[in-house]
Amino acid sequence: MTSMRDGKLIEAEGDRVGVRFERLLPHPPERVWRAVTETEELAQWFPARPDIGGERRVGAELTFTYPENTEPPETGEIVELDRPRLFAFTWRSSKPGGAGEQLLRFELEPEGDGTKLTFTHELPREDSAKVAAGWQLRLDDLE
Repeated sequence: MTSMRDGKLIEAEGDRVGVRFERLLPHPPERVWRAVTETEELAQWFPARPDIGGERRVGAELTFTYPENTEPPETGEIVELDRPRLFAFTWRSSKPGGAGEQLLRFELEPEGDGTKLTFTHELPREDSAKVAAGWQLRLDDLE
């Protein structure tokens, strides 16, 4: 497998870009699925360790509540869900002048005894460099 450990910038719609990473994880897809969809698992590696509340179904609203309310709560919506292969959701910043709506997409494929994870985060172009650097570290934590 060709690895994109350091990520790759991809073009998205409008004035948006995506940062894409591929990782080969030494765990079966069901284990990786839990790590990217369950609140308790996300707390171990996801940025800022938010508590992500909400149902796991297409159209469900998500609420991102940060520990000790260090940031205002943010919202999102599940836009794609295909257990245990695909989980995609929007994330909307509540900060004035924030990055607006972003899209996070986790694609899982069995590969040998492990899982190939392709992660894409679509966001405004001006935020892409700092976001890519952050995801590099967070995905290292996920591994």
